[in-house]
Amino acid sequence: MSITNNRPQPVYPCSQQDLYTIVETGWNSFIEHLPSFEAYSTLYSATTASDQLSALASARSLPDEEAREEVHKTFRVQLTTLSETCITKWSDMMSYVRDGFPENEYENKRLAAGYSYYASAEKRDWDGVKGLMQSGLEFANGNTAELTAGGMPATFIADFEAAKVAFEKKHQDFLQAEENAKVQTDKKIDANNALSNALTKMFTDGKKIFRNNAAIREKFTFDRVWDLVKGNGGGNGSVPTNVIEIGAYLFDENTLDPVVGGVFRITNPPEGGVVEATSGGDGIAELKIEGYAPNATVTVEFEISADGYETVNGSGEMESGEFYSIEVPMNPAAVA
Repeated sequence: MSITNNRPQPVYPCSQQDLYTIVETGWNSFIEHLPSFEAYSTLYSATTASDQLSALASARSLPDEEAREEVHKTFRVQLTTLSETCITKWSDMMSYVRDGFPENEYENKRLAAGYSYYASAEKRDWDGVKGLMQSGLEFANGNTAELTAGGMPATFIADFEAAKVAFEKKHQDFLQAEENAKVQTDKKIDANNALSNALTKMFTDGKKIFRNNAAIREKFTFDRVWDLVKGNGGGNGSVPTNVIEIGAYLFDENTLDPVVGGVFRITNPPEGGVVEATSGGDGIAELKIEGYAPNATVTVEFEISADGYETVNGSGEMESGEFYSIEVPMNPAAVA
């Protein structure tokens, strides 16, 4: 049986901390407009918000990356110290090999004691350290008389084995901590994704409910709330004075569902040509049009098209340096 499950990946486009603030802000906006949501669907209630805010608190309480990695990183430091002890013990044994065997046998004895692992062990290859110590211990036990004649203390083999065992135990702790960190990371991402998915669903309905009220609708538009969180909310000087930003919400006039894949085009941008954006899963298409005179009042002409819908043409007077939110009901095209 093959295993095809992959580790989870974040579904949200922002940082984790931004997500938490967006979720908290979004559900507080939901509470503020709760009667409208309750009137829209019986699936919404005050409990909906409290459950999501509780889920937010739970997700926040799960260890962050630094906390998840702390044990693992600590064990790495400890492994480094233990590996140095192991390498020192093995090097000491080479002195006993030198003095306990004929000079012309030294190289062969050193290889038999695990010298092929020495270079990788010095480079903090943990398996290299394990190989060095395993071969070294076997050699010491098999050549005790010669090593003792070469000056090896009576307690050396026991000390050598103790260093080997301590390193191997810490290595297992290190590997287990690494696996635990992965499990905790996946748990954190799963919790964050659940928050994001629930918020996206509520935001989609919020945009439908307030499709005719741009100011309130922005409270349920992820990118606009994200801008607010980052301190980049539209208007009030946050948009460059030579730029006009437009967020267009495209929705089916009959079903009120967002229109995905609709193309929002500005047909008279300041530099000529066409500026366009495509609506995503939330029905939002956002444009940033540059090149206007600072704080100029201009007429912006646009065209919106989508497969299966009639094309919409329109225009509006706008001022550079501002963000505008517009809603565009799309009429299904007549079937020939």
